[in-house]
Amino acid sequence: MWVFWLVAGVILAAAFIHVTRRFDTYKAFAIGLVVAACIYVAFALTNGASAGWIALELAGVILYGSIALLGMRHNRVWLAIGWGTHLLWDIGLHLLGQGHSFAPRGYAITCISFDAVLALYIAYRCTRPAALQ
Repeated sequence: MWVFWLVAGVILAAAFIHVTRRFDTYKAFAIGLVVAACIYVAFALTNGASAGWIALELAGVILYGSIALLGMRHNRVWLAIGWGTHLLWDIGLHLLGQGHSFAPRGYAITCISFDAVLALYIAYRCTRPAALQ
């Protein structure tokens, strides 16, 4: 099943990248980063996570929101860093950590490849800013 979820993440990331080309791509990547963090808050709230876990997930929203703002206001590389570190959030807290008790394993695995594809894509595009609309 791991392969299925990882492939699903790659496909979803490719679709997200394709759709964002019709909009302000960097803004979409910034908003997406915050939404990705908010989804874990929703899982925590709806699946019986402790108050401590909910607070940790909310701290993640603040962290990734701050990184998204840095990416929009200062340097787009921050968006690549944000997606790359969100990958670590997925692995450390929701796949290997106790967050798997409220976040579906398949979702966390899908997020790993989704986040990795976006981080690499944004980093690549930052080396060629004129090519990104």
